[in-house]
Amino acid sequence: MKSNGQVVPRSTIRHFTLEEARSSDQIALRKAFDDNIVQKIGVPVTESDFNTDYFMPTYDRYDNDHQKGTPDASLEDEVATPEIGDNYLNMEIMLPHGGTLARV
Repeated sequence: MKSNGQVVPRSTIRHFTLEEARSSDQIALRKAFDDNIVQKIGVPVTESDFNTDYFMPTYDRYDNDHQKGTPDASLEDEVATPEIGDNYLNMEIMLPHGGTLARV
């Protein structure tokens, strides 16, 4: 983002070096940049500006009007099974190692 608030897409960026981060000139430039952004866009929002439900919403448990003959399970009886349909669970692979294939 430029100091006038215009967004410029980049495919390559680099972070400040430790020397640049500590440089009083660079600190002044970053302060001026932040001040310009506040003038153009406004003050940054804080967590207190939002309703707490925005961050951690609560939802009612879905009830599909259980069909006849379907047993009702309590929340404690329900077990998550994320591994169902995972074709790579317990898979063993062979990788090249020293001119042969080795099991990993």
